[in-house]
Amino acid sequence: MTTVKDVMSKDVQFQPPDATLRDVASCMRDHDVGAVPIRDGKNGVAGLVTDRDIVLRALADDGRDPDRTRAEEIMSSPVASVGRDDDVKDALSQMRQRRIRRLLVKDDHDEIVGVVSLGDLSRSDIPEKDRSEAYEGICAGC
Repeated sequence: MTTVKDVMSKDVQFQPPDATLRDVASCMRDHDVGAVPIRDGKNGVAGLVTDRDIVLRALADDGRDPDRTRAEEIMSSPVASVGRDDDVKDALSQMRQRRIRRLLVKDDHDEIVGVVSLGDLSRSDIPEKDRSEAYEGICAGC
């Protein structure tokens, strides 16, 4: 069985809720990631901003200024998560059910230790049939 920790990205970059979209986008570029968790005041996670959120929610829909728009204004919340020792099939199933492309990964102490994306799961040993069904479910209506 392949677990989430076998395929997840471990370089998690957090930003504060008041970070501008330019700051978040620069963080994504500098660390080659497509999603940045947004911390709440207690070192928990308030939400998640993806590259897709920036483009669709801020720029394409509203034409927002990336230097004035804060991450908390466009972040997705609540954020779905999975345990690092969970089977990758369970992660893919959760993505399909929620129609999302990324999950935060938590350890036994509920700390964020990674992010698993659809791309990460595509490199796992999940049978092609299961992958195809999940992709169709996630991308329905795209």
